[in-house]
Amino acid sequence: MPSSNVLSIKVFLSHKYEAPAVNQYFFGLFSQANVQFEVDKGKFSTNVTRLERMIRGADGFLAIYPFDGDGTREISDADLVEHSKYFRLELELAARSRKPGIVLVDRRFRGIIDVPSNMFRSEERRVGKECRSRW
Repeated sequence: MPSSNVLSIKVFLSHKYEAPAVNQYFFGLFSQANVQFEVDKGKFSTNVTRLERMIRGADGFLAIYPFDGDGTREISDADLVEHSKYFRLELELAARSRKPGIVLVDRRFRGIIDVPSNMFRSEERRVGKECRSRW
């Protein structure tokens, strides 16, 4: 059987479970490039050792964190901190593993979600809504 020269990488995907349309949009986009995703199912209690093992076993890290709602309601920094705590934990673990990464985050999280300098960051005001409208 001939060998395939197609490059495939395994990436840990950190995402927001409450944003399935956004997740599916990016999953479809990156899977066209032969990216295999490692995802924490989120069904279990937080296990830092399990997360760290999954992230270290991947070739890279992709983080997608949209903002809930339509953007018409102001949300406090305390609420943003609370809603992003699991995401920030995964980001911290990825930074410790020194894996290359891409972080796509709504700019309303600026100052709440600190992206390590070794990762590429993209901030969009309405990344979630724009992706859902393309879907």
